[in-house]
Amino acid sequence: MQLKDAIAENWIVIKSSLEAISYFCVIVGIIVAYNSYSQERTEERKSNALQFIMHFQKDAMMKSRMELQRPWRNPALSSLSNKSGSADIFDDIAMKHIFPIDQKDTVSDLIRVMDYLDAAASCVASSDDNPGVCEKAVILDHLGEFADRLLCLYRAPIEELRTKYSMAKLGTKVEALLNNEPSFDRTCK
Repeated sequence: MQLKDAIAENWIVIKSSLEAISYFCVIVGIIVAYNSYSQERTEERKSNALQFIMHFQKDAMMKSRMELQRPWRNPALSSLSNKSGSADIFDDIAMKHIFPIDQKDTVSDLIRVMDYLDAAASCVASSDDNPGVCEKAVILDHLGEFADRLLCLYRAPIEELRTKYSMAKLGTKVEALLNNEPSFDRTCK
């Protein structure tokens, strides 16, 4: 009888130990699966962001970007950025010399680029339970400075398109994205 009792007692200990180990393995498995899923989602968001950036480098978008940057390549104008009052000077130059609304190509270029930047901002938009489709850091690293400069240099024409041409939301998403980013030193003062 003693042998039988000892075997039964050991069996209960072994069974309890195996049960505890199995629960532990399930918990570890869930943690590993979650980490793997999170890492996979992060990689997917980075890939989506890079696809957005690749599109930004394609011919049609590149042509529009270059046309919008061309008038501002003057070193004297570049030295104005980040100086107090520079935004008003940029507005005046943009409206009087670069961006008369009757120049349809420039208007089209600005709308095309701003729509694209708004789409990129929408791609990184997140909520409490959803980190967004694109990785925010990648989008900001590649497009943030350009978007900030564009919003500064073409602030007055963008406002005119918003108010006079029924494009109330033009550039608002990318503007909100940059305004909510404390690490960004905004160009216009």
